[in-house]
Amino acid sequence: MNVAVVQNEIAYGGRLGVIVQIIRILNERNIVPDILTYRTDITGRGIKDKYGEEIEFNVRTIESHYSRLPSEGSIMCFGMSLGRYKNNYDYFIDSNNTSFMMPKNIPTISYVHFPRKARLMAKHVSIHNPEGVKRSWTRTSGIFLNLCRFFYLFNNKIGEKNLIIANSEFSRTNFKKYYPAYSANVSVIYPPVRIPTGRPIPLDKKENAVVSVGRFCPDKNQFRQVLLAQQVPDMKFHIIGFCGQENDVFDRCRQYVEDHNLQNVFLHPHVDDERKWELLDRSKYFIHTTVNEPFGISTVEAILRGCIPLSHDSGGQKEIVILDELRYNNIEDLVGFFQRKPSEATLEKWCEKLMTHCRQFCVDNFGRKVSEVLTNIESDIVRGTV
Repeated sequence: MNVAVVQNEIAYGGRLGVIVQIIRILNERNIVPDILTYRTDITGRGIKDKYGEEIEFNVRTIESHYSRLPSEGSIMCFGMSLGRYKNNYDYFIDSNNTSFMMPKNIPTISYVHFPRKARLMAKHVSIHNPEGVKRSWTRTSGIFLNLCRFFYLFNNKIGEKNLIIANSEFSRTNFKKYYPAYSANVSVIYPPVRIPTGRPIPLDKKENAVVSVGRFCPDKNQFRQVLLAQQVPDMKFHIIGFCGQENDVFDRCRQYVEDHNLQNVFLHPHVDDERKWELLDRSKYFIHTTVNEPFGISTVEAILRGCIPLSHDSGGQKEIVILDELRYNNIEDLVGFFQRKPSEATLEKWCEKLMTHCRQFCVDNFGRKVSEVLTNIESDIVRGTV
């Protein structure tokens, strides 16, 4: 089988982590896929260092003037560009969260982290800020984006050869909302998470600290974590996240910490995995402040390291943090949680229940389910029924 993984741009991050595991499964089936993309900086060595996997693949860069377009335009034009390559492959594995403009006469597996149409057609500029700026068809600064949104009004059908897989029930629900005519079953295959070996450090041996992991950006709401820390001075807060040279969110957090002399807030803009695991291992709590997170691998990783998670009561986080007591709607809820100080016995009970629940998100389960999908589509291709 000749297979291509297709995505307009590929960089190191959570989405690539899923692609890496899919390629590993393809390799086990004696398939070395091509990665079709406008641009990428990934290498086999980089993947080994970042994800601990040695995989085989070929990068095939598509040269196109359209690659310079802003994000949404680039994605749509990339879909059209794939028409020149469809005859070279038996099937595509799509990782762009949309198959809009892609050729419909080649079998395609789309792993959807969250539908692009759902983001573009949402009432607010960001689905992660439902109290923020509302979208407007007349806002001058968004003319190009609104043009892309207009095109998506006509994207109501999914090709018959396109098999959709969602990364969570939350993403599946949003897909069905915007593509009600799609009659095939949309299965949920949760992203893969590596299960740590051995038992985590017992909660009573951990520091009275809160840790978070996420790129410094408005959607991750790190500034709210700083405001929470100000109201809970007896707790340490370790805020971990990638940060470029210029980052308004990081600068705002740092300035507030300095201006208010917050001794319990520690910002970690650049840490390697070893340091990240160390902070997770020794901290009692993990906080996730993104609203409507489609899934949230970092929360699963924290739970499996023995942290008590505190997550917003929305999105795919509800499928991870299944205990109502550990989900919140606003900072006041979190302040109240820390003031109540649940007993160690209660925390231990919660921790055990969540760890048992989260073991289902392991790499082996992901591999088994994806292998079933690949077996079915390859069998259909051989029989000529797809």
